[in-house]
Amino acid sequence: MSNPQNIFENENISVVLVRKPECRIQAEITVRPKMVKNASQQAIRIVGKQISVPGFRKGKAPESFVLQHYSKAVHQELKDTLLNMAFRESLQLTHEYPFGKNFYAAEVKSLDVDNGAVLFYDYEVYPNAPLINAEHLDLKTEPQPSITQKEINTYLDSLKSQKAAWQEITDRKAQENDFVDLDIVSLDENPEGGDKIAKPLFNKTRVQIAADKMDAWMRKLVIGTSKGDVVEGLSEDESDPADCKHCEAGEEHDHKHHFTPTHIRVTVHGVFEGTMPEFNDEFARQYGANDVEDLKEKVTTYLTNYMAQEQRQMKRNQLFKEIVTQYHFDVPVSNVNRYISENAKVIHEELHAKNLSEEEIAAEMSRMFEHMKSDIRLFFLFQEFANNHKIQVSQEEVTNEWSRQAFMRSGGQMKHLSPEDTEKAMNQIRQQLLREKVLDFIIDQKQTKEATAHKIEQRR
Repeated sequence: MSNPQNIFENENISVVLVRKPECRIQAEITVRPKMVKNASQQAIRIVGKQISVPGFRKGKAPESFVLQHYSKAVHQELKDTLLNMAFRESLQLTHEYPFGKNFYAAEVKSLDVDNGAVLFYDYEVYPNAPLINAEHLDLKTEPQPSITQKEINTYLDSLKSQKAAWQEITDRKAQENDFVDLDIVSLDENPEGGDKIAKPLFNKTRVQIAADKMDAWMRKLVIGTSKGDVVEGLSEDESDPADCKHCEAGEEHDHKHHFTPTHIRVTVHGVFEGTMPEFNDEFARQYGANDVEDLKEKVTTYLTNYMAQEQRQMKRNQLFKEIVTQYHFDVPVSNVNRYISENAKVIHEELHAKNLSEEEIAAEMSRMFEHMKSDIRLFFLFQEFANNHKIQVSQEEVTNEWSRQAFMRSGGQMKHLSPEDTEKAMNQIRQQLLREKVLDFIIDQKQTKEATAHKIEQRR
């Protein structure tokens, strides 16, 4: 398949432009004699300003002297001047502006002051990102469930545990009603074979071995363990079929699809007994509440808001996956190629340390390349949508989010970053916030449209 070709002309130049994959442009520019002569005069002046001739002030040497004694310098300056002059002129015709400074070629193919010149350029341009069409995105909306009393009680128990008096148990095994500090990871099958893939679920989380706090299969797993023990097992389905949304909707389906067992590895970091504080008004005031009832209301409000944020994030994730799937277009890849080339040795060593074969390393490098291309594509997609709908992220928003993330990562101890690392972190946060704002805009847009359609339907 031939690449699309366009021709642009004015009184100074003629441009034959060919678009290549991955946002590359190859342009052959024929420069007319008039522009070449103007560039030649400019080149002579530039060289002349750099030389001194006895009897003349610096930069005032006669043109004939400059041409006679510095012809090579003038010729090189003419090529450089012409390349810059003609390229700027071509941009006014084609509007194909370079992406950064990523030029693959900029060369003079032929040059004659009287007959003109032919120049060749090969460079990257900005991608032509489409505008995200919200109509084509499917958003599954479900009403936010109410907070249950069990969830409220669980959160209140976590507050109590913060004020509890703890005693580590070292002279016996874990038993019913003890508390244990656990690391829990899921062990997923590796699609490429080899060791299972460990995904952390909980890290040094303190839980009680009790029927209302821990599933029966997990209690069987940890009862009888001590500090330092590692145990594995399969999760079991202990959900109530009455809670199945498919059943409630009267849909025919197989109940075995409700649950998929997961291979779990549990590391025990300690076994404890705890003495819990009394749940009274004095306890409630330690958390800024007036009394017990006020604390319960505050907890309910917090959990409701938290669930709303979680549901919002689920919708963002859903839309994000659809956008990744639906939108494909060429993006410039020189920066990706440069990064992989400059870091190839380090990347190869890290992958080799995972006992990957050369074929597996090559496949992983290819996946890395495609992932980075996808990130670039998404950046331009969201930026185009934001520009179209005047969605902006303020510097104050970026600074506040950067401070929050830095505080959370450092466990409350703010770490000093170099100016370069700070700028990089700020740019990443700006992109993250812009992406969230765009997704929220689409979500609100679709929900408003659905609500309007629902009202119209009710009136019929």
